[in-house]
Amino acid sequence: MIPAGPSVITLEMLRLIRRALTETHESQEHLSHDLLPFVVETGEAREVHHCALLIGYGASAVTPRLAFETLDGMIRQGALSKSDHATAVDNYVKALNKGILKVMSKMGISTVQSYCGAQIFEAIGLRQDFVDKYFAGTASRVEGIGRPRVEPSFIPTSVDAMVKVPDALSLAAMRHVSRQLGRRVGGSTGTNFIGVLQAAQWMREAGHQGSIVSILCDSGER
Repeated sequence: MIPAGPSVITLEMLRLIRRALTETHESQEHLSHDLLPFVVETGEAREVHHCALLIGYGASAVTPRLAFETLDGMIRQGALSKSDHATAVDNYVKALNKGILKVMSKMGISTVQSYCGAQIFEAIGLRQDFVDKYFAGTASRVEGIGRPRVEPSFIPTSVDAMVKVPDALSLAAMRHVSRQLGRRVGGSTGTNFIGVLQAAQWMREAGHQGSIVSILCDSGER
């Protein structure tokens, strides 16, 4: 593993799996795709669409590590009081499988073997040269941003600070914000709210004044 630094950017898993498959196929052209399985373990995959994209772009299997850890946190907090770890994970995986099968069926594909690596997607809002470099073979009829706009979000030096927020604190903040606003928000908003409070504390300790702008990250409907 290469740690991120000023000269090394971190790539999101979808781009990384495409890059790995492309380089492997170029260096071992005599091998077929069936002999080159890629098992992805990532904290990025949480929803059906995330897993569907990873498999559709070449991942043989996906382990949504952060999602499993989140289920454990919800069990500890009582949000899933009637489930243990095995039951919660089993239900989550079944839901993902059903969702992926629905995506495949809408595309007219009946087997995972045919779907894996087929890249039957269209990019929206990405420049064609960027798509051609990282997702060769994918159409991008509605173009938009390219690498100069995409990369900064993955360069560590462009981030002033990062805050590690425990799951329990995120859920507590989520419930607090929901009560204050009178509407449902999700765990991501709770995490963001804790980050805002931490930033306010840093500003106060440093004697700084100013405004902090934040957003609602999700509606809590997932």
